[in-house]
Parts: sequence; C-alpha cells; structure tokens
Amino acid sequence: MAELKRMGKGDVTHFPIISDSDLQKLYFSIHMSTLTPQGLFNKVHFDARLYFCRRRNKNMYSMTQDTFYIVNDENTGRKYVEKVVDEMTKNRRFGKEASSGLMPETPDSPFCHVASFESYISKLHPGNARIWQRPKDTFNAEDQIWYCNVPVGEKKLSSFMSGLSKSVGLSKSYTNHSIRATGATILSKGMYGLAHVMAVTGHKSVQSLSVYQRVSSDEKIQMADMLFKNIVPVPKNVLPALPSTEQLGSSMPPAGSENVMAPALPSTERPTIMRPIPF
Repeated sequence: MAELKRMGKGDVTHFPIISDSDLQKLYFSIHMSTLTPQGLFNKVHFDARLYFCRRRNKNMYSMTQDTFYIVNDENTGRKYVEKVVDEMTKNRRFGKEASSGLMPETPDSPFCHVASFESYISKLHPGNARIWQRPKDTFNAEDQIWYCNVPVGEKKLSSFMSGLSKSVGLSKSYTNHSIRATGATILSKGMYGLAHVMAVTGHKSVQSLSVYQRVSSDEKIQMADMLFKNIVPVPKNVLPALPSTEQLGSSMPPAGSENVMAPALPSTERPTIMRPIPF
C-alpha cells in the first residue's frame, strides 16, 4: 500500500490543517485556560504537539517529567523548552534527537508557552514520573498539586484533539495529526527551506514533507487575481475603449448611407406564389 501511494495509485489521507480562526478560538477558549488544571493540561499538551511536531501517541503516553527541560540561551538569555529524551519515531531512532523543535518564551504574551510549561510542571503530582497526568476534578487555585497520581491513558491521549475540537466547538473535528500537520504547514509557508522544516518535524525525505505544502482556497483566489491583473491590466473605474471606425474597416457603411439597405442575397429556394382566397 505504501508503494502504491508513492506511485499515486493508492488513497492518501490528508489530515485537515487547523484554520487560523480555529487556532484563535482554541487559545482564547476556557478549555485552554492556564487557570484550571484541565485548561493548563490542554494548552501544554497542544503546545508540545505543535512545537515539537510529535506524531506517535505511544511516545506521548510514555513521556516523563524528564522528557523536556528548560534552557537559557547563552547569547540572549531567552528561555526555551527543549526535548532531550530519545524516542522511537516512524522512520528511525534518535539518541538525543537530531531533529526536534524548540519552544521559546514570549515574556510579553499571556500565551507564553514557557510560562505555561513551568506552571504545569510545578503543579504535577510528585509521586508520578509521567508528564501527562490526569487533572483533578475539584481544586483550589492555591493548591500546590493540581493533578492526580495517575497518568492520562493512551486511549485518552489518542483522542485528545478530536475531544478538544468538540469541547471548544471548532469548525470541524481535528485529529492529533492535524496539530503536527498545522505546524509543518505554517513552517513550510514561512521563509524556511525544506531542510529547516525537516529539522523540526523529523521527516526523513522531502517527499514525505510535501503533503503538508497545501494551498488554501484563499491563496488560490489571490493567485488567480494576480493572473488576471497581469493579463488584463485595466485601471480601476476605466472601461475598455470601443473600437474605432478605422478598426471596423469595411464593415461600416459609408457616410450618408444610413438608410441604404444591403442587397438581398440570391435565394436557392423557389419563390412562394400568393393566391387569392376564394369566398
């Protein structure tokens, strides 16, 4: 089947890209609020999938609190989250991952990913090594621990984005792979080359990355408008000029012959004889 898909003879499933409006709706939703255990879990989990372009749910389930750590850039002092523990990917196994993204801080933003991550880590149950822990049903904001001594199940993690889509009321039901596809698509449409994008997503070949280089309807409309402007460069509010009499040539009648009838062409049919009607 994989070979058929490469040859263009098999069905290829394209996971829907999360639209800009749905992304905004997500981040402004109470379901991604960092003021509640569930909202904080949702935001940090979504951020991790987006910035590190993670693919396999099994890898997400096995992640521990040592999977990520915070680094201070030695040149700028800017903090960022880095993934350091190896994982088995679809294509090959990394040691300390050669291909992985970073999640930098944005101190002036209420959506700062590093601040959310630090808050989440500080609220985890110390008796459980897993990083994705089940949020408490009831809590106080002042509580030191917001999460249970129980990891979120693999099945629950596998339906994370579809469940979040329904809770937030997004325009469609997205999947976990939609998050990865969205990250790869955003990077592909930016100023970064394929090699740069592959360094973040971990794709093995340009061909496997090409499925994320999709063109939206809005972009197609913009391209069509560009074609029209180059083919028909007519200024606004200016109608096309009407043809002159010189351009029309012999098709125009001579001056003063407005009432001259063109000669009738000979007919090949026999004339119709009108006979009087008898009374």
